[in-house]
Amino acid sequence: MNALRRRDPLRSAREAVRDLDETTLVARAREGDAGSFSELVRRYESKIFRLARHVTRNREDAEDVLQETFMKAYEHLYQLQGDSKFPGPCGLRLTRRS
Repeated sequence: MNALRRRDPLRSAREAVRDLDETTLVARAREGDAGSFSELVRRYESKIFRLARHVTRNREDAEDVLQETFMKAYEHLYQLQGDSKFPGPCGLRLTRRS
């Protein structure tokens, strides 16, 4: 019976995205792949949140900074070139300024 169980295609896609390197994820996100961008967010959200929380000293403000940082990162994906790192220096500057 277990051999006949279907695999969840969404779960398989999420697992496949998790195995990709950052450069590939950025390239795919630039092409409009929402799953790749979501994976980048998953990888960086805790790091950026910790920094934002340290700077703002307030959880709610840190959540706002986190959301704004990822919105700006998404809006400026086209500026990342080659093997640029995500969210890039721009994203971290946004967090530090808030």
